Amino acid sequence: MDGADDGNRLSFDVLLSMDDTQPRERPMIAENIFQQLRHMELSSWSLSIHRRVRDVIGKIKPLSVAEIGGFIGLRTSWLFDLIEREQWKPNQYLICEQGPKFGVILKRLIQRYDYAAFCDVIIQSPIPFLQEYSLWKQTQFIHSDEHQGYFQHNIDVFIVDSTIDDFIETLQHCIKQLSAGGYVITVEPDVPLEDEDTSSPEVQHKIEMFNDWMQLIRDTKDKYEIGFTPLHEGTLVVWRLTD
Repeated sequence: MDGADDGNRLSFDVLLSMDDTQPRERPMIAENIFQQLRHMELSSWSLSIHRRVRDVIGKIKPLSVAEIGGFIGLRTSWLFDLIEREQWKPNQYLICEQGPKFGVILKRLIQRYDYAAFCDVIIQSPIPFLQEYSLWKQTQFIHSDEHQGYFQHNIDVFIVDSTIDDFIETLQHCIKQLSAGGYVITVEPDVPLEDEDTSSPEVQHKIEMFNDWMQLIRDTKDKYEIGFTPLHEGTLVVWRLTD
């Protein structure tokens, strides 16, 4: 993973810090997508988190990236702007999105930037996609002809923004697939608050998922470096395999 070695040499304090050489405002296309999200009443990672993810990717300069959960491309547009400004150029950029309508929007975004030569959208639930990637890493065998062109490189960086129900399992799969110097980037789930109604099924589910999250941290802390960066409206979390 030659491209990501630069990031691997950096301490987490440096890697996860703000890059003050990068612009702080949303790129124009990202701003348009953000307004579309507001109109659709969909949530997204905060401005601070998107900026910091962009900053981190710009320092790592990975050769291959997989976004797990592309939605309508807000985060993607931040990273495409990084490429457009010649700050970074991957050999492969995969976006796994299980929503067919969102997948169509993502494909249009790729066409808008003319990045089809190295960028693909996989319209599929993340778990089967990651299972097939795991099989390819172990055997170089690809079960689906549709995925023939996707698994040509080890994935250097996974960016995980999965649905609540699949979040922990998706992270587990991504972390297990890391090669030396590889990264998983995500945002910590909401912390249950003391004044929330614990009899509510929604709150119970939040508590269960946060407990699963804490168990994941405990299970991975000995083998992986884990960095936490509190930002506005969330905490960015990064795993790195350095063995």
